Amino acid sequence: MNKITRGLTAACLLFGGYLAIPALAHTDAITREAAQPSVQSPAEPEQPSRTDAVSKEAGKVKAWCYKKPDVRRNYNCECVADRFIVERQADPVAGKDALLSRIIIVNQCPNLEGIQANGYKQCIVGSGTPGFSTNGNEVETYCQCVGKRVAKNISEHKGKLGPKRRGSYRYSANMYCRKAEAYR
Repeated sequence: MNKITRGLTAACLLFGGYLAIPALAHTDAITREAAQPSVQSPAEPEQPSRTDAVSKEAGKVKAWCYKKPDVRRNYNCECVADRFIVERQADPVAGKDALLSRIIIVNQCPNLEGIQANGYKQCIVGSGTPGFSTNGNEVETYCQCVGKRVAKNISEHKGKLGPKRRGSYRYSANMYCRKAEAYR
């Protein structure tokens, strides 16, 4: 087969047809055979799907969340892992830390029970300091109010939630719980 015949045969195969040129009749059967889709193809090893890789990465994020006491106390680790999957699918090239920042800083998965318990604990610890005032309420009752109010403030927050904002919510919870209306 000369260069022209090979070129025509290749072009014909590329476009899924076969040659009908009389001078190339001897290649006609070969071309038709080659143009037919193969029933059997060599088995290719299965590649892990994109979702498997994302799920595995989300599992690592969840494990990281549970290992970090501050993160675990303030964020629901199951929710963080689920949100991570959504964020990763929306932005497959972003770094893991960037995706976690989107979830955590924007307060997508607060652990309200953990936040409430931490607010209560901080209040109890602070009750032993000079100048601590419950405005006449029992410390136990007052600190329960503070913990609940901090969790409520954070649950209602939309947007970025950094350390300064958390501090202001603790302060406003303390101010609220000093009022009689907090116990009605």
